[in-house]
Amino acid sequence: MLNTLGNIETEVLVRGNYNTSLAFVTETMLDNWIQQAHRLAASYRKWPFTEKRDKSANTSDASEEHAYPTDFKTDSIRILTVGGKRLRKTNFDDYLRHKEDYSNGTDRIFADFERVYFINPNMDISGTIVAYGQYLVDELDTSVPATTTVFSNSEEEGNEAMVQEILSYAKTRENKLTEAKNHHDNAIKILDRIWERVTGEGFGYHPKGEGMWERIDIVEGDYHNELFKRDQF
Repeated sequence: MLNTLGNIETEVLVRGNYNTSLAFVTETMLDNWIQQAHRLAASYRKWPFTEKRDKSANTSDASEEHAYPTDFKTDSIRILTVGGKRLRKTNFDDYLRHKEDYSNGTDRIFADFERVYFINPNMDISGTIVAYGQYLVDELDTSVPATTTVFSNSEEEGNEAMVQEILSYAKTRENKLTEAKNHHDNAIKILDRIWERVTGEGFGYHPKGEGMWERIDIVEGDYHNELFKRDQF
């Protein structure tokens, strides 16, 4: 089982035949490698388990500019709602152009620049701002062996990727560059495999054109798709 930092550290030492009592691989060095491997693996993709919702802001002050949630990655807000109503995200250049061309426009739009997001202050809605994005993964507490990673209890295979990446650091230190590259490539393959599995689950999502979003023929009183079936004649 590779669920905790203690498990990961033990696995690295066993596979590499290392001993932290020797100067070649120290505890401090191993802790640093664990942090590096975790940062790489956690930021490799926009993992579902690093998504977060923040509703700490509101539009009561009619402000156009709002600071990014402190624990959000830059430019990671994908969905923004105000008072329960969704806003359309535009790029910053289009947002500024819209302000110039339609100074009194009430379009429900937002954009971000650096670590600030901008909401059209002329919108016809107000209330609590809810941001959905990707959060910054905290540093691991390597002093506690029971500490878990972002992959623990959900995608434990990601911890195996961490083991492979840490071994690549160790092999680089040994100047065994071919082995180091092999371990790094193995880590990336594992992370890609997890991502393929995650994105593969998307088949279960109903596209906008189906179900509750299907067009209804108000004359015939049925879904548009049902009125024109293939080979019905």
